[in-house]
Amino acid sequence: MRWRDKSPTWLIALATIVVTAAALAHVWVRLQMLAVGYDISRETKWRHDLGEQNQRLTLELRTRMDLSVVERVARDELKMGPPDPRMIRVVKR
Repeated sequence: MRWRDKSPTWLIALATIVVTAAALAHVWVRLQMLAVGYDISRETKWRHDLGEQNQRLTLELRTRMDLSVVERVARDELKMGPPDPRMIRVVKR
């Protein structure tokens, strides 16, 4: 008996297996694409949040380094003033 004489059932089974494998591969690739898309979205949001935080911290640093702001905070909030010249002592090395 040759393969031509056999029924075409094995050919149908082989075709079904190939189509099923291709469909499973396609679904797996689509799921991987979705996962990567979610990862990219999360990383993009994180980058945006870090950029905003960097801007806030840069502004705060500039504000704290401004001598007029430091003087105003020392005078108004900390109730500090210039030292009494009679209380200043020079210490020699």
